[in-house]
Amino acid sequence: MTTFIPPRSIEPHLPFGQAAHDVLQAHIAIVHVWSPFLVKPERAHEHHQMRIAIKRLRYSIDLFHEILPDLASTTEVLRQIQDALGTLHDLDEMIISIQDIQTSQKRKHYTKRHEALRTRAAECRASLDHLLEQAQHDRDAQHARCVAIWQDCLNRDVFAALQRIIITLDQKELDEPARTPLAGEAI
Repeated sequence: MTTFIPPRSIEPHLPFGQAAHDVLQAHIAIVHVWSPFLVKPERAHEHHQMRIAIKRLRYSIDLFHEILPDLASTTEVLRQIQDALGTLHDLDEMIISIQDIQTSQKRKHYTKRHEALRTRAAECRASLDHLLEQAQHDRDAQHARCVAIWQDCLNRDVFAALQRIIITLDQKELDEPARTPLAGEAI
């Protein structure tokens, strides 16, 4: 789990626009912490953390949708990269599982008496080798797809546009309904 970059104190009496500003800024910052690792194919853990950060950003945009302009195209791009990174993570986990099985198979040694078992184990190893090779090929292709989607996201200035919107939230005076005081709070 990644360490959360906390926004300023989110207090119950904080104006909704300011809370949205703080939360969205924090989530964008977390995405940008993990994004430099995306181009590095061997950084599976960081890819997964980036997926989690993008998911949190998307959900936060959904949470504050009432005060945000229509961000359907932004959330769609974020969903695409999140889904692509999710598939990448699934492939990473599959590769680990295959490698674990291969390791357990290598530990087994059969004597000459068990020729049939040795033959079967050799066939099994060959199948696992082929499966691993295919999974690694699929993973490489998926990683390239993730990088391409991310690059498209950057080329379209998705985060710059989102930043411009978020900055206005902290400055906006919103017509908020009167809130009910919390228990023990002075009126």
